[in-house]
Amino acid sequence: MKDRHRPPAGELARIPGLYRRWELPEVLRGRRTYRIERAGAHEDGTPLVAIYADAPDPAGTPSGTDE
Repeated sequence: MKDRHRPPAGELARIPGLYRRWELPEVLRGRRTYRIERAGAHEDGTPLVAIYADAPDPAGTPSGTDE
């Protein structure tokens, strides 16, 4: 896959935590740029990912959640 619209690495901030594949819809929001990287595995063997986002959400936190 080609990164045609990849922003510079300095513009992305890490969203705290590590996530399972099925948790992504709860974290990701529209109209944002994300980078998702492999981050090892949980003790039960489930793959985990780290998520980086382009800007904080409107509440001012980089969580990607509406809390």
